[in-house]
Amino acid sequence: MVDTQQQQQMPGVRADMSDIVLCEGSGSTKPVLADACKQRIGNVADFNISHDGGWVLAGVTGRGMIGVDVARIHCPEGMAHSEYVGEFEMQVKQSPAILRDFYRIWTAKEAYVKALGTGIADTDLATIDVCLAHNADGVDVQVDGKCAPLEFVSGTLDNCHVYCVAVTPGVT
Repeated sequence: MVDTQQQQQMPGVRADMSDIVLCEGSGSTKPVLADACKQRIGNVADFNISHDGGWVLAGVTGRGMIGVDVARIHCPEGMAHSEYVGEFEMQVKQSPAILRDFYRIWTAKEAYVKALGTGIADTDLATIDVCLAHNADGVDVQVDGKCAPLEFVSGTLDNCHVYCVAVTPGVT
């Protein structure tokens, strides 16, 4: 993960964004790379991008699925924490960091639906249960009472941003 406010060069990576062509996936709201582009840049099975504030999070995998999300921890002005976290309140009310945990749950749900390509609007988020490990960045996700078919990595980028990556098991 690279903070967009930092100008960093990544050795061995050369790409012109005009070389990347996106086309609609079949039956999915998730963009996919066109076959010609895949041949040009190598073995890319899936990719996903998220941004918030000065952070951009990009995930690329040679096999399987990947979904990523990054979010700034904040509460809209004039709104109480309990009002803002709404349906997630039961999961985070015991936490001393209610907003941070709300966004950890949100980024896990968002990364999951982005990996599947279904999108937030077409998904009943209440069917996705996220259990946080409060002494670490661990996340366990269940969908309709069963373990999600993806592995999750969650963390904190700085004091104001959290992220989650959902990826096919065994993909590094």
